[in-house]
Amino acid sequence: MGSTEAFSIGKTEVTNEQFVAYLNDISPKISLDAKGETVTYNKVEIIRLSDRIKYSNGAWAGGTFSVVSGYEKHPVIYVSWLAAQEYLKWLSAKTGKKYRLPTEAEWEFAARGDQKQRLNIRRQYLDEVAGMMVIVESPISRTKSQ
Repeated sequence: MGSTEAFSIGKTEVTNEQFVAYLNDISPKISLDAKGETVTYNKVEIIRLSDRIKYSNGAWAGGTFSVVSGYEKHPVIYVSWLAAQEYLKWLSAKTGKKYRLPTEAEWEFAARGDQKQRLNIRRQYLDEVAGMMVIVESPISRTKSQ
């Protein structure tokens, strides 16, 4: 792995609880498929509802999303890269900080911790897990790390 610039990354993946806050904020502007299983916003498929996140209004906009008890702190699943970008736009607007997804090198560096060896991670696994780790960009000076 090449060098990476200094960065701050979330301690955990984005949780169902955090993502539901976003879904409830955009709820009046969403659309759902006929079965009420796939949520779309700004022409982007945001999430396929699962046994972890429920919606109160069938296939109609304006309902309430909730997390099934016991899954609040679990990582959100079934979120595409485009949906992650929409979430990050929302999170950045809410907090006044700029958030983005980590690069593959940043994710690997963070996952490796103090270990010096390169991680051998299947690309599919990396895409699924890294999909909702977020980095907050700060105005602090950046230094090169190995």
